[in-house]
Amino acid sequence: MNKRKDSHYKNIQTDIQSELEHRKKLRKIKNKQKFFGLIAIVIFTVTLLFVFSQKSEPATSFPGSTPDLTTYAAQPLTSQPNKTNLSVVIDPGHGGFDIGKESGTGKNEYILNLSVSMKIGEILENAGITPIYTRTTNDALASNKEDDMQKRVDITNSSGANLFISIHMNSFIENSSIKGPEIYYYEGTSAKSLSSITLADTLQEKLNSFTGCSRSSRHENLMVIREANIPAILIECGYMSNKQEEIQLNDENYQKQIAGVIANTIIEYLNA
Repeated sequence: MNKRKDSHYKNIQTDIQSELEHRKKLRKIKNKQKFFGLIAIVIFTVTLLFVFSQKSEPATSFPGSTPDLTTYAAQPLTSQPNKTNLSVVIDPGHGGFDIGKESGTGKNEYILNLSVSMKIGEILENAGITPIYTRTTNDALASNKEDDMQKRVDITNSSGANLFISIHMNSFIENSSIKGPEIYYYEGTSAKSLSSITLADTLQEKLNSFTGCSRSSRHENLMVIREANIPAILIECGYMSNKQEEIQLNDENYQKQIAGVIANTIIEYLNA
């Protein structure tokens, strides 16, 4: 009878021990599951943070080969003029009643045109080239569009300058994916027209390299470049209808960079 009891107690103890071992194994498995689950959460969180950091790239980080400059004027120019008494008419498009393209997130076109124009002029002046502005304020040059345009032509043709550039911002609301600078010239057979085309093609290539876009310079029958008696081009610095590019065009640092590309190309052109 005692042997049976001892055997019974041993079996109970064995069962209890087995149950304890089983529960111990289960705890180990659950702990492992919690550990790997925590690792998975950490990896997932880090991945999300990386993805959002890539999407939230600051507007001052721009495509292209031009370095990110805090102050372009503080950097050495890539070329210096080797001729004296050079001057360039810089025409900030629109002004006053004529605001140009409207901005959804920043300043309207006529303000941006003036801002970029003044930066180009500053770089040229530091290089010994005289900038001649058609306007230096946000006001128009006349009370109506026709007289305003004629005033710009008159300033150009009486300036004795070597070159005319008109600064603008583009827009194409029908397709907001379009972006990138474009250069316009008036096509003709005169030496003035041929020089304009050469400069337009060269500057277009430089701006494409800077922005990473692949746009083309083209002929446009625009009064300010058609009626100019010197080589003349009109520069559309980018598309305000493209959200990313509009942010860039409103950024002071980006304006300095694109002004630097334009100014250095002008210096190279005047050196030729």
